[in-house]
Amino acid sequence: NSANTASVAGSFAFPTPATAPGAGTASQSVTFTPTDTTDYNSATVSASVTVNKQTPVLTAPVATAIAYGQTLTNSSLSGGAATNSANNAAVAGSFAFTTPTTAPGAGTANQSVTFTPTDTTDYNSTTVNVSVTVNQASPTLAFSSSKNPSGFKESVIFTANLPADATGNVNFLNNGVLFDARTLSGGSATATNSTLPNGTNLITAIYLGNSNYLGRTNALNQIVTNTPPVLAAITNRTVNVGQTVAFTASV
Repeated sequence: NSANTASVAGSFAFPTPATAPGAGTASQSVTFTPTDTTDYNSATVSASVTVNKQTPVLTAPVATAIAYGQTLTNSSLSGGAATNSANNAAVAGSFAFTTPTTAPGAGTANQSVTFTPTDTTDYNSTTVNVSVTVNQASPTLAFSSSKNPSGFKESVIFTANLPADATGNVNFLNNGVLFDARTLSGGSATATNSTLPNGTNLITAIYLGNSNYLGRTNALNQIVTNTPPVLAAITNRTVNVGQTVAFTASV
């Protein structure tokens, strides 16, 4: 009471309690209603109200599958939703992978996705996990011969080249028969064969695959020809007419 400084019983309340202010700090009107409405009038005063930003509740989107070697940018996100937990209203915004340059290994694993609200004044960004399937990749297999055609009993080196991060084994076959098996090193494996028969030999390299790469096969025709013999030099010799001479050839 301004006349005698006596306390006046009553209560305070917001005159528009249904108002939902934006995030930040602002003055809001408050109404005082006295208990004794015969002797006292209602009055208003301003109160400072701080509204914190809302963190939306997320429903995760769905990610499309990618192949090993691709990054998350190659996966598309669809669906998903964000909701204001205070009033269940939809929150506009977009989903994107948190680390889009990540290239996961083959298999299925959770990846972080960030929701960015359109209204960044009133809402926080937040994250949710989505399941991403990474399929095995089909590698390139380059297959070559050190010499083609080659001579009979001549050593030939066969080289199989795959991606540098490929691991596992390569089987080498001649006309369908295994003649060597090698473990990849730096994505490469070699096998040597000096017992190929004359003619056309179908040489096949079979990569057996690993957790990230599918198996792969490549082949080539190795031609083996008879090698002309190398004759030793014949020493000059003087003979008489009618004399028998023996010649010896060494190969």
